[in-house]
Amino acid sequence: MSDLTSESLAAADPSAMLADVLDQPAQLEDALWRAESARLPEVDAPGGLVVCGMGGSAIGGDLARACLGDRARRAIRVTREFRPDPWIGPD
Repeated sequence: MSDLTSESLAAADPSAMLADVLDQPAQLEDALWRAESARLPEVDAPGGLVVCGMGGSAIGGDLARACLGDRARRAIRVTREFRPDPWIGPD
């Protein structure tokens, strides 16, 4: 097996995803600050929350569901379909 060099890493990671992964703690801290600073009014969604997204756009919903866990008072569902499920409505 060859040694890992900066050149071999750059060749294996042309989009520099490793830098994004290593920067994740700062990104999460910034996201938490933004969420706490937004001072959004509380909203009760009796049917829960559905996050619709494809690929990376759905990851925010996955993170919210994972972070809130048992503390969420309503269900959080992430859907990655081209069309939302027919039971999903504006409420």
